[in-house]
Amino acid sequence: MIYYEYKLIPIDPFRMDTYAVNVALNDNGMEGFRFIGIHKLWTSDKSGALVQAEFLMLEKAEEEDEEVIELK
Repeated sequence: MIYYEYKLIPIDPFRMDTYAVNVALNDNGMEGFRFIGIHKLWTSDKSGALVQAEFLMLEKAEEEDEEVIELK
């Protein structure tokens, strides 16, 4: 069976430039994650108010070894 792990990386438009995005994708790519897309999701800010923010969405597929049972 294949299991998927997802990672969300918040995109801060004032601090994250193309170089920072490139570094984040390369670093997580070495861990087996692949880029899925940029998604706008609901989150809360420092004061607790709900806001929409953009996130890089990464995915990693892991295949679990299935146990083989022999019948005798």
